Amino acid sequence: MSQRLQSSSSASASKRAQEKSFGDVKTIKNTRSSTPPFRVLKGSTMPSSVNTRVDDETKDLTGSRCLLENTSERNEVQYAHCLRRAMDSHVNRPFIVLNNLEYSWGLGHGRLNLDTSQNVFRLSVKFHRLFDKGWWILVPEESIVDIYQDGLVKSDAGTRGTGLPEIPSGPYNYTIICHPDMGEVPFLRQKDDSIISGTNQNRNMPLMLDDIQILPQPLPGITVMSHVHLRFVICNAGLAMRQSTDALGRQVLNAYLAIPGHSDLLKKILAIYDSWTTLLDDQIGLSTSDALKFLPNIPVKTAELSKKSGGVESIGAGPSKRSSLKGGDGEEDLPSGGIKKKRKRF
Repeated sequence: MSQRLQSSSSASASKRAQEKSFGDVKTIKNTRSSTPPFRVLKGSTMPSSVNTRVDDETKDLTGSRCLLENTSERNEVQYAHCLRRAMDSHVNRPFIVLNNLEYSWGLGHGRLNLDTSQNVFRLSVKFHRLFDKGWWILVPEESIVDIYQDGLVKSDAGTRGTGLPEIPSGPYNYTIICHPDMGEVPFLRQKDDSIISGTNQNRNMPLMLDDIQILPQPLPGITVMSHVHLRFVICNAGLAMRQSTDALGRQVLNAYLAIPGHSDLLKKILAIYDSWTTLLDDQIGLSTSDALKFLPNIPVKTAELSKKSGGVESIGAGPSKRSSLKGGDGEEDLPSGGIKKKRKRF
């Protein structure tokens, strides 16, 4: 594990310093809202109501326990975003990715909110950090992935999503897939039958060795159930595999795709992610007004569209700050599923 999955050249010195100090408990003032500093969009915070909603949606699942280790919140369990709030440490021009997700998912421009309970779950400090760095991912069942893949539209301009398919509401089953370099990371999971309910005195009983399961690497098809929505899980998995186009990024991608028994599924997920995040341009069949809303700063095409629209000025590089709050409580205004009937296709 001598190599970092995240390219050091993609992060500034200050972000690397923040990342290095992540494990220092002094930097974590509030465990209930503990997104690492380098993941937070400037000028935005996640409202506590989102944490409350996550607790409510997981009370019959993992509760306040770590999704992976199944350990108590006393084991420094934090709230973690599935699809990161700020992607600049992994992705060039992150707002372009968000713009394209909004279009592919059938949302209005600037409507994607990552501070929704559907994008937040509980992880221990260790696995929260490893998740942020792409060392492990969650993947949906292949039958679900096939539904998303079948919902993509192909044309001469490429393959893109045109909205979200109809999917039954969660919770959903996810398989844990670890990057091969995680072979030296110990994976301990508390057994379900060791979780004691009742009085506080009983819950404070110490764990015994028989209560802990030591799992080998690679994980033998371990599955978990979570309320986190499929679209965020697919995006995070694609982002983890498609971290960069340099040599290190290709090495990460190839290592994931070479994992026995998962290669075909991961290729499907990667194809969906690529289609959702493909750059928009004026060749994909959008009307001029729609293109102006979604186009990031592509100078030549922007100039051409400006002339067509009667002298509209350059649209710039997208929003300078995307609000993470919708409706005042942190929940996003997302469609539940279906593809819009009147949506323009490619």
